[in-house]
Amino acid sequence: MDNLEWNAGVAETPTLDAHTTTRSLQGQRMMARKRTGFKPSPAQDLKFINLSHPDDLNQQHEVRTEIRRHVMKDIGQRRRRPRPKETSWRATQTSSSESRDFEISQPHGTNTSTISPRYNLTTVAQFPIEADTRTLELMHFLVTAPGYQPLKSIWIEIALCDSGAFHVTLGNAAHALYQISGDDRVKSSEALSHFGVSTRILRHRLNNHTESTSKGVIANILGHICLAIRSDNWDGWSIHMNGLGLIANARGGFADLGDQMTLLILLYDLAGSMAFDSNPRFELPPQLVGISHRYARQPAPRLQALLIQPMSAAFLHAGQALIMVSSIADVINMNSRSASFWKKDLDAIRLIGPCIHFLLSMPRPPSDFMNISDSEDLVVREVVRLTCLLLMSKLKESFAFPPNEQELLHARLADFFTKHVEILGKKYIELKVWALVTLALLRYHDGKDVYVQQMNREMLAMNKMTPSEFIDIARDIIWIDFLMSPFSEDLAADMNPFV
Repeated sequence: MDNLEWNAGVAETPTLDAHTTTRSLQGQRMMARKRTGFKPSPAQDLKFINLSHPDDLNQQHEVRTEIRRHVMKDIGQRRRRPRPKETSWRATQTSSSESRDFEISQPHGTNTSTISPRYNLTTVAQFPIEADTRTLELMHFLVTAPGYQPLKSIWIEIALCDSGAFHVTLGNAAHALYQISGDDRVKSSEALSHFGVSTRILRHRLNNHTESTSKGVIANILGHICLAIRSDNWDGWSIHMNGLGLIANARGGFADLGDQMTLLILLYDLAGSMAFDSNPRFELPPQLVGISHRYARQPAPRLQALLIQPMSAAFLHAGQALIMVSSIADVINMNSRSASFWKKDLDAIRLIGPCIHFLLSMPRPPSDFMNISDSEDLVVREVVRLTCLLLMSKLKESFAFPPNEQELLHARLADFFTKHVEILGKKYIELKVWALVTLALLRYHDGKDVYVQQMNREMLAMNKMTPSEFIDIARDIIWIDFLMSPFSEDLAADMNPFV
């Protein structure tokens, strides 16, 4: 593509170290292989399922469906009239007899059972490449893999629309499948082969002026960005995001891509920007501008009292951030006990995405800010920004999105807090307390000590305040119950201002 000088730098063919690390799948792991065509004995015809609790069966629709299918199989066969043998379901498909029966072997080889790939996948889906038996096997594994994986259904839909994105998806499935079996040698030869094919398709299409800014090319690039994020390959993330930016400029933005792909671009933009603590590459999608006002509620009384006080211009952004995070906390506190709430991936992006985008877009303190007259305002603004970002990262993790940026954020925050927290005086004492308590609770098992020591010093300065009263200040500003309440009593017991 002539107007986008990115082709030479677009994604090297992935190496073994650079491929994605797929999120662990929950429940029983199975590896699909083509059956060898023997009649099973009665013992081999048994079905085995693993449940950790009886109620799990109510939540596993696919397991219940498979049980019903197994129980009704013989009855259905007796009722069913003989049907003519199918030759093929489409010209590019291997014969149906080659793909209907698969042997599902468990990773430790303890039990075996047979499961047929879903007919709705093989007969309805129009694959963008010629589909052989192995392609069907990988797609079947991807579709039927147990456990919740955010954006899985969206990625399957996108993959079916573009050959390059489809190869990324097949590579991801192959990697997950052989990660279960522990066969790294096959993983490198199959998964990386798919990634390499996808990269070659991408390079070829970038040289075509018409295709270089197409939805298919963007889908392919997003697949590689996803792989880079999951493997912490931030150099790869930067290369692809630079290319995506060039494409956005050439095509005049992403407004015509549809809601799903636009939300993916936002999510992947924010993931790397959080890791680097840099401004987002792209503007907030138009459909999300002002969306936070839809669930905005009255802030907690203590926070409201803080915000109605006269503010300096430097603090205004921090006030807006606190209002946004307070509204999100209300939504979380009302819905966190619902298991289905945490599985609404696109709604999760709509909920926390605009807030993260705002926090990353806030100004940072200049390098010489300690010599500026309003340095206290700049310090509290940065403390609020980083604390809110860490809260959003924890929520992002709770929605099952990769929290790659979390350790980097905490290290940055701990360093800034240790160096500059002493500058915060009486004017911002309650926000200082809220930040200390929040950070100590979010890092209770690995990193609370530096904050507990500072809390002890603050308690001494505030006279006659108990640890519980100190924590209640934070509770009355912004409090996300499921993240913070479990360790609040333990934290109070850890606090001793006289040590």
